[in-house]
Amino acid sequence: MMTPAPGTSRAPWLLTWEELHRMPSQAVDGFSYQKEESYRCSTASFIQEVGRALRFPQLSISTALVYMHRFYARKSFVEYDRFITACTCLLLGGKVEETPKKLKDVLHQAYQKRFNCSAKDVPDPDSRKFWELREQVLVSERVLLQTLGFELQLEHPYRELLAYIKSVAMPREFAQLAWNFVNDSYRTLVCLQYDHKTVAAAAVALAAAHNQQTLSNPIKGHEDEPWYRAISPDTTEADVFACAHTIIDFYELIGLQMAADEPGKEGAHVNLSPAELERMRASTGSSSLRATTEHASTSLAPDAPDAKPTRTPDAKPSSSAAADAIIAKRARDEPADGDGARAKHARGDAPA
Repeated sequence: MMTPAPGTSRAPWLLTWEELHRMPSQAVDGFSYQKEESYRCSTASFIQEVGRALRFPQLSISTALVYMHRFYARKSFVEYDRFITACTCLLLGGKVEETPKKLKDVLHQAYQKRFNCSAKDVPDPDSRKFWELREQVLVSERVLLQTLGFELQLEHPYRELLAYIKSVAMPREFAQLAWNFVNDSYRTLVCLQYDHKTVAAAAVALAAAHNQQTLSNPIKGHEDEPWYRAISPDTTEADVFACAHTIIDFYELIGLQMAADEPGKEGAHVNLSPAELERMRASTGSSSLRATTEHASTSLAPDAPDAKPTRTPDAKPSSSAAADAIIAKRARDEPADGDGARAKHARGDAPA
């Protein structure tokens, strides 16, 4: 079971432990908390896989994942089809992060991944079946925008993560490991429990625990303060380590493996033994991380197939003028493929 976030909500999209257990799938449709976790994890895996196939930068995929988690904090998995919602989140995430893809391309890749079929088995774009899928996504986009309250700009942990790692002169391998922890955190509920700076600090703590390294505060005049204050002055040790334990719980849930996300190694894993996970959990139980000259060994293994989302009936609420305006402004229907002019690290790509 995921570790609860202590305290009360500090923002509309940061939920208390009690609120996480009152989300519509549980309160209305009788899901257990564990079943909702499983649905979210498999839907997130599907979004990640389709996003990679579409060659989205990681930032666009991460934005789509946050949209999905926020959407199902207000809507039920029973009422809203996960396949359609996943496509919608990817479509909108690409637009918001200035890496738009055509709707037909999103559907084409998503259909292949969902049904494990080849490109020739995807319905023709001019067919009625494909047209119906397209219309469902367009309607779903209006619902998604309304559910999100048109709050589309997000803060992700990547910038703070890299800034801290650079300030303490950690090697690229450390940065990549912490980066992987952030990417995998989006398969959990931490984006609904903690702000992005706390997630960045948790990822750094996990990387240090994995490598058995110590951390320090590099800010001049604040060297005696806890290291995580250099990432987020307002966070607490309890929140950082509770967030870290939630991410550790995820690896135990999926079989003690995490996605590597390294260039050229799409779908690879770093294997973590139960002993390693237990040591990491113990290390992130206090502010003192043990120092050693030896790094924990890692090995890469083939990616296990992610669970595919299960379709359920779609609801089709009517659109609003505000939704139509946002959709028109962002060239929803058929945007040209392209990438924004943002810096590589700001987009969420792997650190150089």
